[in-house]
Amino acid sequence: MSDINDLQELLKNHTDLFEELMGVFHNNEKQALSWLTHPKVPLCNLTPISLITDKVGKEKVIDMLYRIKSGDMS
Repeated sequence: MSDINDLQELLKNHTDLFEELMGVFHNNEKQALSWLTHPKVPLCNLTPISLITDKVGKEKVIDMLYRIKSGDMS
């Protein structure tokens, strides 16, 4: 995944995730794409984008976004 069109296409079926991303990143799709494609320690050094293909992984990504939005960095 390398551009905004790829992000929009991928998230077309994940509107809840897209809404969370846009809320956290203030509608900045470029920042959201960057966040999705870089490994995250709380996700066992996996990229968020690699986890959204199944329900449990997607819930972990949404939970991480919620924690970012609410300031919970634990």
